Amino acid sequence: MTRDDGNPASAVRRTAIALATPYLNGRTVILTGPAAASATMRRFLSDGGARVVAVDLVDPPTETRARFTRLDRELDAPGPETVTRINAADPEGTALV
Repeated sequence: MTRDDGNPASAVRRTAIALATPYLNGRTVILTGPAAASATMRRFLSDGGARVVAVDLVDPPTETRARFTRLDRELDAPGPETVTRINAADPEGTALV
């Protein structure tokens, strides 16, 4: 967890972690797409007790709108390759994605 440095943002973060911990502690959280590259998100989830795993779903286009559309479709109806990647990251099938 973070140290108490008197910064109001730190207090907000501590409160958010305290609220999220019952939902995250001991769980696997799979991050995909741009979220997988976020060190801040990974740290927050980890501080809440989650095991954080980044999973590349597909090779998305470079244009932003097309990339998000492709990732959204892949999560909505995952192909065999994505199912294999998700299952490898979370064999028990209990992860939050």
